Amino acid sequence: MYMKLTIIIGVLFVLGATIIAVTHKTRPRDRSAAKADWVKYVVMLAVVAAFLTAALAGRITTAFLLVAIALTGSYELYRNLPRKNRVTVPLIFPCSIVLIACLGHLLFERAYAWESSVIFVFLLVTAHDSFSQLWGKFLGRARLCPRLSPNKTVEGLVGGMITTAAVAVSLSFLMPMHSGLALVVFGLVISISSTAGDLSFSYIKRKLNIKDFSSLIPGHGGVLDRFDSLIAAAPAFYWTGRVLENHTLSESIRRML
Repeated sequence: MYMKLTIIIGVLFVLGATIIAVTHKTRPRDRSAAKADWVKYVVMLAVVAAFLTAALAGRITTAFLLVAIALTGSYELYRNLPRKNRVTVPLIFPCSIVLIACLGHLLFERAYAWESSVIFVFLLVTAHDSFSQLWGKFLGRARLCPRLSPNKTVEGLVGGMITTAAVAVSLSFLMPMHSGLALVVFGLVISISSTAGDLSFSYIKRKLNIKDFSSLIPGHGGVLDRFDSLIAAAPAFYWTGRVLENHTLSESIRRML
């Protein structure tokens, strides 16, 4: 499993680097913008390595990481509120509960499928986030939602969805209990929910009149900027899995009868 994972991740990062390089050739950008693209690329590699290390270390380590993401994200949200709107009981607590509940879906899987499911979801969210941006910069023309996220394009969304579905199928060894069609469904659901999460937090940023929640992660912004898609995709993946399992069970019972 680990060798296959390494190869697939390596191929994705080589493809990403290739798209960045070609985009810089075909759509020249100033040196600072081009440098920012590569900084974002390198930091993404570090984020993927850190998250996968936590997942492979076990459920407790991953739980600590998810709680840290939720608490830090809640604090980022709270600190960006106008001072006059900061309530006596800090908003950080209810926000933390909501974020932990969403991310906690990654810990709900059965023991035998837990590790592979977490890795599967995280890599698909990362693939969608990364390649929707890369394809958007390379091919993008039509704006997807200019009021909330001016840089998102329809071409980027479609390219991200196709890439994510392909990655889902390539990771079939992580989800052997599901068919190829189910894996494609997972890929599309995660793409849609990731986009919804990204746009939802973009809406919050527009209301707060900020570009990023913080500058904690170079090239990406804050923790919420980096993990907004995962916050939405985690529960979407979990409940999609339950629906697919119930459908498969119903089909099996029907055939037996």
